[in-house]
Amino acid sequence: MSIQQLMLGVGAKKKTYMDDVFSTYLHTATGSTLNINNGIDLSGEGGLVWFKRRNSSASHQLYDTARGVTKQIYSDNSGAESSISSTLTTFNNNGFTLGTNGGINTSGDTYASWTLRKAPGFFDVVTYTGNGSNRTIAHSLKSVPGMILIKNLSSSENWRVYHRGIKATHTLILNTDSAAFDNDTQFNDTEPTSSVFSVSTDNAVNQNGDSFVAYLFAGGESTAATARSVDFDGNDKLTLAATSDFDFGTGDWTVEGWWKSTLNSNSSDAEALFALGSHSNAGGMLLYQYNGKLYLNKANSDVITIDSNPFDNQFKQWLHVAVVKSGNTVTVYVDGTALKSVTDSGSFGDGSNNNFYIGASSGGHEWEGCTSNLRVVKGTAVYT
Repeated sequence: MSIQQLMLGVGAKKKTYMDDVFSTYLHTATGSTLNINNGIDLSGEGGLVWFKRRNSSASHQLYDTARGVTKQIYSDNSGAESSISSTLTTFNNNGFTLGTNGGINTSGDTYASWTLRKAPGFFDVVTYTGNGSNRTIAHSLKSVPGMILIKNLSSSENWRVYHRGIKATHTLILNTDSAAFDNDTQFNDTEPTSSVFSVSTDNAVNQNGDSFVAYLFAGGESTAATARSVDFDGNDKLTLAATSDFDFGTGDWTVEGWWKSTLNSNSSDAEALFALGSHSNAGGMLLYQYNGKLYLNKANSDVITIDSNPFDNQFKQWLHVAVVKSGNTVTVYVDGTALKSVTDSGSFGDGSNNNFYIGASSGGHEWEGCTSNLRVVKGTAVYT
């Protein structure tokens, strides 16, 4: 499977890739009608165009297929929707067309656009009319949203933002620098699901009779029956019996998986994500968090120390972690970013104990949290 493939559900007949649903496009305006061909089918599938002038001050302009062409809102202010002819005039099957309006197509000016196509598991646009009462709004994302942006189109109201990191009890305002605040009149203290999201009574999200648009971005936890994980309570572990597969030797290898910590690492207990044999022996290895840091230990020595532990920075969030040996370089990756590397030409694999431990070490250090999709690849540096 291509690493760029966007999985849109079991049984999909046509593979959908990131290039099919998202585009970043830079251009220089001509002042004349201009077709932007970015390969995104907006006329058939629908979506959003987020537009910004780059060489001088100008508001961010947002256009979407649910509201229609020429209808713009600005992400950096509270103004209501306006309709200005000769702005974005057509949604096409391969992009969009710009008119001659000077606010969007001044000759010689440079612009950036970000286009997001509607697609299950990626992005959705929803419009609704407010009723002033607690309610749910249906959406077609077919997954739990990670973020929702809501704008009152009829009145001057600040944008409201739901984000999974602060939960539905809190909200952010997109167009100000205010901190998140606790208020149940925004999202009714109710987390969104794969089919609906909740709004409460605030005029910014549900003023009776006003029109609204909501932009939904995927990123919430999966509710699929196949999205299973192992939940460790700090008193258990999984042990895979020793085999030659766990004797990595001096070759390339990869250990990767998803982890979510539910115990802050500033506690007095070290917690192991995984261990190869006994880390106190020559080829033994241990990846663990402790005292605000993330460590890779080999032969009873911390060979990599990551001072800012990502599990504390994103507490109770799923993180993808990979430890990779490529040649003589061992690297710890978190969510695709190489955090730290060390040179090691030695052998990996404990000659006296090649057990592989998940959620603990050979001597304890049990993990408190969840683990999913752990994979061990001997002979290949999957990520470089």
